[in-house]
Amino acid sequence: MKTLGKLLGGVVVLALALGALGCEGGARTVDSCDDCIQDTNEWHRTEYCVYGDYSQLYCANPCYSDLDCEPLYDCVPLTDQGTWYDPSGTGDTRWVCMPHSFYVDDGRVWRWADDCSTGMGHECAAGMTCLYDDSGLDDIFFCSDPCTYDEDCLTDCCYDTGTGDYCAPYRYCD
Repeated sequence: MKTLGKLLGGVVVLALALGALGCEGGARTVDSCDDCIQDTNEWHRTEYCVYGDYSQLYCANPCYSDLDCEPLYDCVPLTDQGTWYDPSGTGDTRWVCMPHSFYVDDGRVWRWADDCSTGMGHECAAGMTCLYDDSGLDDIFFCSDPCTYDEDCLTDCCYDTGTGDYCAPYRYCD
C-alpha cells in the first residue's frame, strides 16, 4: 500500500512539474498582425503572426515541440506574415502552436524536441514518419504525414526525401 501511495504521489508531482514547465502555447484569431504581442522577457508569451485555416490570421506562440503547446495544439511550421515587431522576419518559417483542428484534411508536419525514431520513446503519432533535419545549426526531428502533391500538406510542401514523399516545412520547397 505504501508503494502505491508513493507511486501516485510521484505521478502527481510529475504532472505538476510538466504543467509548470510547458503546455502553455496557444494561438488566437486576430484581424491584424499588429495585434500580436512581444514580450522579450517571457519567450512563451511572444506571438508570431501566421495564416491559419481559411486565410484567418492568428497570433501564435512559438514552440520547440508539441510539449510546449496547450492540449489539443500542435507545434507546426507556418510562414510569418509580418509580425510587427520583427518586420525582417516576414516570410520566415516559424514553429508555432496551432489548434489540432487546424489539420482537417491536410497532411501534418510538426516539430519534435527529441529523437522520434522507433524505439526512442518519443514516437510520432500513428501514420506519421519521423524525419531528421540536420541542415541547420540545431538538429531537428519532425513528424510528418505522407503526401503526393504539395496541396496535400498544411504547409503546401510535399518533399521527396529519397525514401518517400512527406509533408515538410515550407523551406524545403523553396
